[in-house]
Amino acid sequence: MKTVKFQKKVLRFLYRKENKRYVELVDDKCFDTAELKLGHEVLRAYVKEFGAVPDVISAVEYLTRFALGKQMKPDVVTEMVGYVEGLFEAREEDSGLVVKSILDYAGTKRASELMKNSIGKMKDGGIAAVQAMHLELGKIAQLDQRTLELETNKGGFLLADHLRSINDIVPGRPCFLPKVNRMTAAGGFHTPQLVILLSAPKGFKTGLALNMAVEYVRDGLNVYYVDCENGYKSIKTRAQQVMMECARHELTESETLKTLRQVVKRMRLQGGDMVVDHYPAYNSTVADVEQNLRELYEEKAWRPDVIVWDYPDLMKPIVPQKEDNKAISRVYFDIINLNNRLGCFSIGVSQVNRAAVTKDVFTITDFAADFGKAMNCHSSWALCRTDKEVEAGVGRIVPVAQREGVRYKGRNVCFVRIDEEKMFMREIDPREAARLVEGLGATVKSTKRAKALTDD
Repeated sequence: MKTVKFQKKVLRFLYRKENKRYVELVDDKCFDTAELKLGHEVLRAYVKEFGAVPDVISAVEYLTRFALGKQMKPDVVTEMVGYVEGLFEAREEDSGLVVKSILDYAGTKRASELMKNSIGKMKDGGIAAVQAMHLELGKIAQLDQRTLELETNKGGFLLADHLRSINDIVPGRPCFLPKVNRMTAAGGFHTPQLVILLSAPKGFKTGLALNMAVEYVRDGLNVYYVDCENGYKSIKTRAQQVMMECARHELTESETLKTLRQVVKRMRLQGGDMVVDHYPAYNSTVADVEQNLRELYEEKAWRPDVIVWDYPDLMKPIVPQKEDNKAISRVYFDIINLNNRLGCFSIGVSQVNRAAVTKDVFTITDFAADFGKAMNCHSSWALCRTDKEVEAGVGRIVPVAQREGVRYKGRNVCFVRIDEEKMFMREIDPREAARLVEGLGATVKSTKRAKALTDD
């Protein structure tokens, strides 16, 4: 804030009722003249006492009383009253640079204070003190995002803004499984949803997530893949298998490479792409992901439409608690908050608890670790497979829980054909699923049950 004119513009901005949240972010060091310093001092005192920015009449009255307490001269008070009244006259709409300047100042000030206060603690606190400082710096780095959230997440009135409410209906992004789309309320998934894919250990969860990711890219969307356990090289290799529907060893064959170049060319024409990054398990937070996405946007102008988390249970919450038995739920909310900021939705994978591994259909009580996960995600879908179905290359995707959309009622099932060697998955109708399972000597009872499930 170099010039006095710009400092006055900042003070005018702070005197707007809707900008109360910014008042405490600056202090008198932002201003060079006595008038600006006093104007801000009066404003901060009023907001602290009454919790709101004053209108012009209240501001003048409060200034007069404030001046009496400071034993200011009458001519100075008169001059300041005119000055404060002038702050209410001009209402510039161009406030982007003002907001950025305020947030930059507040972030720099807080970071400086944190470093000064942490130096002594770091001498005796070891790595724990360094980690605590890193956490606080992460919060400061997100100051602008948290402040802007308050600006963008105001919904307005239901009745007075009823036309806006209609226009604000968010359409779903359909995935590659039509039956799953029909079971959602929006015909797919949308901002700021967190969608969890549930399965048994080694149950093709990553395969399902990768098929979703690749098909979203094929539809022209940008996908960011957060890997916590496989390594980015493995994920990119398996993603190419999904694209080519081939075994791993076939990727290096000349004919496959020739076809791969053609597939990549066609997919790039749609405008989407996928970025894969690895985040060490139990040592990374959603804030780390957000920082990398911020750098991607600044360097490449690239922003995700979909984020895939493989898997969120291995992340740490941004703000950990001692003996926290709800750490995973906190991570889920960190993800949802990030979705809101970026205007995207997320798909995460998780697994069932040990007692549920042998069940034919997973339910809401089968989430592993923190049961609160089922309550905090927007929807969860289970990939269910009996031993016979695994042998036949068949799976069933059922809705476990949804805030919007249908519940599992025994008939609403999406049958899929799975080839794990080729990372391949596609939707099939119930009768084809029944034939595949029946071919392995399935019982008459299970075959009749599959045939009864029509693709409604």
